[in-house]
Amino acid sequence: MALKILIKRILITAAILWGVYIIRDPYRATLPSGTTDLSSIQTKLDRLPEDRKLLVDYVRRSHGNG
Repeated sequence: MALKILIKRILITAAILWGVYIIRDPYRATLPSGTTDLSSIQTKLDRLPEDRKLLVDYVRRSHGNG
């Protein structure tokens, strides 16, 4: 019985950690539609290493309609 409870706790903890990882992942940020204002996702943009400039240039070229 104790082993069953331990396995449940490990699985729940793993699911929570995976969820936090997914939420904080800057590559999964939803781009604002119809605008070039990226201030709503600025914190996620700041965590992008080299792809930040590519993303900003893409949004400017597409005028937010991408």
